[in-house]
Amino acid sequence: MESRKHKGNSGIAVVGMSCRFPGAKNYSQFWKNLEEGVNSIGEIPQQRWSIDRYYSPTPQDPHKTISKWGGFVEGVDRFDAQFFNISPREAEKIDPQHRIML
Repeated sequence: MESRKHKGNSGIAVVGMSCRFPGAKNYSQFWKNLEEGVNSIGEIPQQRWSIDRYYSPTPQDPHKTISKWGGFVEGVDRFDAQFFNISPREAEKIDPQHRIML
């Protein structure tokens, strides 16, 4: 059996990296934050959910969380569901991290 050898530059490689993390809109800013010891954890923004409604420092309180801190990525509400042919109802149920990845 004869093997085929490619002649010239027939291969193409596209290499890249993209990411968004709390306090960083891109990889460079994320890395800089790591180097500088930036703490990107903050109190839950009011537009995410009501701290007064869901937070309690008492673990025994039913239907409450004992944490009011988190790492939040900006712009998760700007997902263009129509572009991906996703219904608005379905888009509401998609995890924000999945929307950002799309």
